[in-house]
Amino acid sequence: MDKFAIAKFNGNDFAVWKFQMRAYLRYHELLDVVEGMKARPDSEGTSKEQEEWDRKDEKAQFALSCALETNVVRHIMNMKTAAEMWTRLVTIYEQKNKTSIHILHQKFYNYQMRPGATITEHVAAIEELVRQLEDLNQKPTDEQIITKVLYILPQQYQHIAAAFDMLPEKEQPSSSVIKAGNNEKWNGRD
Repeated sequence: MDKFAIAKFNGNDFAVWKFQMRAYLRYHELLDVVEGMKARPDSEGTSKEQEEWDRKDEKAQFALSCALETNVVRHIMNMKTAAEMWTRLVTIYEQKNKTSIHILHQKFYNYQMRPGATITEHVAAIEELVRQLEDLNQKPTDEQIITKVLYILPQQYQHIAAAFDMLPEKEQPSSSVIKAGNNEKWNGRD
């Protein structure tokens, strides 16, 4: 597993790239150095400990720089350690400010199923918006997710929303059940 197939990060979809990169770094026992949990041993440490940390840091810097497109590498070129590189990337691309939250909420509430999309694609698009909101500690409630999934369906799928409405409240599935539902039946492929 020396070669890895993580798509180079180009500035888009940081959460997915970060997830894959953390898994790679964890597998290669480099994550503690990258996330700053293991600092370089100071002068009280042995030179062997310092050399081992330096080697891990070099490997981590190499892994990070090879997993980035040139336009992104420019942001980290002057960083001295892998932890500094990682912190810079998180600072730039993992925006947790009010504007980001507002924009994502707007995308979630304004989302419409695109013409010709399957229900599976529709649910996946909503799941992605929910995941992005979760990353910002703004997860919508089950009711909001269910409403989004069911009540913006095109006319040919309105029977699904109608069937859902007919269920007693205690028997109505949660958003996780809807997302994990039998998509083949939803898409008319059963």
